[in-house]
Order: sequence, then structure tokens, then C-alpha cells
Amino acid sequence: MLQLYTKCKKCRKEINFFSFASDRFKLAKDQGDAIELICENCHSKENYHVNDIKAEGNKIVNLLALFISIFGTIGIWLFIWDFLFKLTNVFAIGNLIAITIFPSSFYSIFQYSQRERIRYFNIKYYI
Repeated sequence: MLQLYTKCKKCRKEINFFSFASDRFKLAKDQGDAIELICENCHSKENYHVNDIKAEGNKIVNLLALFISIFGTIGIWLFIWDFLFKLTNVFAIGNLIAITIFPSSFYSIFQYSQRERIRYFNIKYYI
């Protein structure tokens, strides 16, 4: 889900809304060439062309991914803590430590994916 925004034509404040559209073509297909939005600041109802709308990162989803990676790492360490000290093989210990890297790499991969989706939305214009 992308957080989309545009500027109000009257008061120039940002109007934010969410959409599952991956690009402006999909957004135009779902909601039409001109999207009717209501400004929360001045309460004006205007139509905005899909090319006037831009995407930005969703902070709630980013925080959720961060919490999953942090608590996933802590959970894996709590799960393998007792088992880790029973091992004497260096390779087994290395593998267990590598397993804990997965939750943190989840966050990095998610961030990269989110940036690419935003870039893909903002780079394509609807004709």
C-alpha cells in the first residue's frame, strides 16, 4: 500500500490518501483520470489529475517492518540461547548466528522494495 499525496489547489496544504495502485495507470484505471479529493484544512472538494499525485513512504508500514525485524531477532536469540552454548562446533555456531541475520535483512529488503515502488509510481506519468 502506498501513501499518495498532492497539494490542495486553494490552500496548498498536503492531501494524503492511501492506494494499492502500483502506478498512475492503475490508479487511473481504478479511480479515473481525475480523482476527487477533499482537503482536510479548507474543506474544498476538487478534482486532481493523476499526474498531480505523488507517492511517499508509509511510515506505519515502515515501523511495523522495523518492529518485526527487532522482535524477530530477539525472539530467535531467546530461542537459540541455551542451544548456542551447548555447541562446540564453530560452523554450527556460525550458522546459528547467521540465522539471526534474517530478521534484520527482512527490514533492509522491505525498505528497498518500498523505495522501488515509490520510485516506480513517481517516474511514470499518465498520458
